[in-house]
Amino acid sequence: MRASGVWAGRASSIGGRLAAKSAWSIALVLIVTAAILLAMGRSAICPCGHVALWHGAVQSDQNSQQIADWYTLSHVVHGLLFYAITRFALPRWPWNGRLVVAVMVEAAWEILENSPIIIDRYRSVTMAWGMQATAC
Repeated sequence: MRASGVWAGRASSIGGRLAAKSAWSIALVLIVTAAILLAMGRSAICPCGHVALWHGAVQSDQNSQQIADWYTLSHVVHGLLFYAITRFALPRWPWNGRLVVAVMVEAAWEILENSPIIIDRYRSVTMAWGMQATAC
């Protein structure tokens, strides 16, 4: 009985360390992504100088410039899809390892989405009301 308790304790502490490493890894991915976006010339806040938690007007120069808008849901869906893909691609990995991979893929997606080639293409084929790039 005692041996199982010792093993359970070790497994619990290993899981806790993996979770902590995953949290730090995700934080590092977010910091690196923000640094890359800033280096690409993207603003950390809306160029208008106004920061809002939610901006619901789609046809506006602040669309995709605030913390959350109608496109935020697409990022959540991407993240869930990327995580679901890791369930099949990396079935033996622990859930938190797959989560780190999914966050990394979503971060790469965000960087690509904010690259000049994508922004210029978006501006040329849509009514991009003063589109700068998403920085939030």
